[in-house]
Amino acid sequence: MTEEEQNKDNAGTKSHKKGNNTLPNNLTGIKAVLEQSLQSYDKLPMLEIIFEKFIRQLSTALRNLTSEPVDVTIEDYKSLRFGGYFDHNKNPISIVIFRAVEWENFGLLILENNMIFSFVDLLLGGKKNTSQVSANDSERILTSIEQGLARQISEIILTELSHAFDQITPTTFNFERLESNPNFVTIARPGDAVIALKLRIEIDEQVKNVELILPYKTIEPIKEQMQQVFLGDKFGSDQEWERMLSESIKGVNLPVEAVITNRISTIEEIAKLKIGDTFIMDHHKDKDIIVRSGPISLFTGKIGKVDNKVAINLKNFFEE
Repeated sequence: MTEEEQNKDNAGTKSHKKGNNTLPNNLTGIKAVLEQSLQSYDKLPMLEIIFEKFIRQLSTALRNLTSEPVDVTIEDYKSLRFGGYFDHNKNPISIVIFRAVEWENFGLLILENNMIFSFVDLLLGGKKNTSQVSANDSERILTSIEQGLARQISEIILTELSHAFDQITPTTFNFERLESNPNFVTIARPGDAVIALKLRIEIDEQVKNVELILPYKTIEPIKEQMQQVFLGDKFGSDQEWERMLSESIKGVNLPVEAVITNRISTIEEIAKLKIGDTFIMDHHKDKDIIVRSGPISLFTGKIGKVDNKVAINLKNFFEE
């Protein structure tokens, strides 16, 4: 092998090693392809608009609860497998299972225990600015008071999330139960794709995280609305435009004719007709006639006379 060929071979080996290092979580082969395809599982532009409204409303709700400055931002928003989520989450957490009533499915809220302890201090008069929590405290089971407060916080979050989805479709998220063991919160199969929204909550000079897990199968009933690009694609109204359209429709000329009866004749019968002939119709004088516009029947009525003009007294809407 020449020196030039050896250099090319070494360069190719380095390039190959560098390519392997770019695979997420050291995945190779078919697993890497599957995980990469998950990132483009479904494009849901409307979901981002909903989440933007959600964090604005949640900031206000938590500010009203604590009477402290609160800033809520989106720290991360991604798709992943349900089975792989808890493998990477090692912090002591409280897991809220909630039901999407109209969609007949479930979702999860992940609350850090440290955040619950901070809210206990804020709402029950404890020490402020307690940024450090001992390891024993963070790993212990929540007390009844702390569990009650965790539910209160969860219900506030779920209420604001429901209001954010209301702009798409009426939605209700109900608190189901609180768990600490991930083995008891199986709302989807391990391989199912889920949406993971991580919120950064900054309150009383402390930063805490809340995560929302929504399986794709949960939002399947409103998938079509979620794929809209703009909020006004399908819903929302322009009252001025509606008024102008209504006024324009009212001014449209609509031809109306009164039909006594219909009779089917042959071409031969029509060809033999001459001026002065009488065309006899099978219609009794007391029988209702039909008022129609083009081929569409509108009313039934009685024929009569007003002054020297033929008139029709409308009786009923036409029903086929």
